[in-house]
Amino acid sequence: MQNSSENSQSSIVLRLHQSFADLEKAIHGARETLTSKENVPGNVFERLDSYDQIITRQRLLAKDLEQHIEQGDMVEISRHVMIINSLSGMIIDDAKQILQSLSHSAASGIETDYQGEIC
Repeated sequence: MQNSSENSQSSIVLRLHQSFADLEKAIHGARETLTSKENVPGNVFERLDSYDQIITRQRLLAKDLEQHIEQGDMVEISRHVMIINSLSGMIIDDAKQILQSLSHSAASGIETDYQGEIC
């Protein structure tokens, strides 16, 4: 039977996976919305594609995190959580910049309400 610390650590991984799914949903929605718009710079879609690559990397880090949790390696647990959160923050910050630049180009109706959880 797991103790409460292990349950707490495991819930972090579950929340991370849910956060990845929420990010992917937001990215997919943004891509669909932008595809229907005119005059969207091509580099915007390249940036969205890079988000998919980042989420793939985050999932790999989350797998590593699970191993570190099983081993009780607190240093690596902290390190992996920090890296995963930083990558999510990078996506969120870049997406805000994209939306800000598009809003100056009168791109209205783009979903901006991602509220994903950072552990």
